[in-house]
Amino acid sequence: MRCLITGAGLLGSHIAKHLITSNHKVLVIDRESSLQLYLKKVCGYGPQFECVDICDGAQIEKIFQSFSPDAVLHTAGVMESYLDENVFEGAKINIAASIALIETAKKYSVEKFMFASSLAVYDFEAPEKPLSEAGPFTSLPEYGFAKKFVEDWLIRSVHETSMNSYILRYTGIIGIGQHAGGAWCSKMIQDMLEELLFGKEPYNGLNNLEMLGDNEYLHVEDAARATCALLTLDRSILTNVGNQRIITAREFYTALAEKFPNVVIKNQLSVSDDTPIYRKRQNPISITGALAEIDYVPQFLTAIDLIDVLCEELCQTKVLEGMKHDTTYS
Repeated sequence: MRCLITGAGLLGSHIAKHLITSNHKVLVIDRESSLQLYLKKVCGYGPQFECVDICDGAQIEKIFQSFSPDAVLHTAGVMESYLDENVFEGAKINIAASIALIETAKKYSVEKFMFASSLAVYDFEAPEKPLSEAGPFTSLPEYGFAKKFVEDWLIRSVHETSMNSYILRYTGIIGIGQHAGGAWCSKMIQDMLEELLFGKEPYNGLNNLEMLGDNEYLHVEDAARATCALLTLDRSILTNVGNQRIITAREFYTALAEKFPNVVIKNQLSVSDDTPIYRKRQNPISITGALAEIDYVPQFLTAIDLIDVLCEELCQTKVLEGMKHDTTYS
């Protein structure tokens, strides 16, 4: 397939790597030209890249005309932290540009359209229970509401065409790389591990460890593998994508203390009244039969699994950058 990916950040770049490995032709677009270098690092060699803003309708039209994609994988967007300070610009990117992209895909008879959605569409104020694709959904005019709006637009659009939609509601994606669009959670974890691995005192990131709360993390490699596998199914899909396990702040702390026994790590960790409700969950999201069909099994389930792989990725990154470091953690 000829695959157009919007967004060269953490998720988009790793999806590109998996698609290239499966011999698909890939074009990645992003408004930040600097992300081309990161894309090459992730993929081992560079897929085709164009510096294009998804809000620029004329440039998007030219991309469709010249590249003729069979599939569009829409991962570009901005996160809550960006929206807090730039609500109108954020709405333009997350809603208006996404809708325009869907309509352009319809115009050029694209076969498959994947939309990277989020568990933020759900109403976490509802009584605690495993959240299924049926809801309940948030009504707040923020990040999750914008994601749900685009989901609904895409579902309506595919009824008018032969295009299949793939709506994937990811849990908290983490990994080492470029955290574009205000992806603060993954960046916080990365900064924290860099402090511990490479001795960047005074370990300021550790003071914010409790902000992570109790959450369901998904390593970007698991997210990318699931995405590419689901794209092989020839029908429209709406599914949660997670690892079906809540990792608590306490569990994260214990794993860090085990990994770095010689570093004093703040031990005041508990979910408090100030912790946002979506980060003090007891049950993971449920996942449907769509993931069962592709034999989806997350590789990184526990806090120590995630910390191990993130540390390994950080060390590999520093080697590539030609920096000396100590790879002994304890």
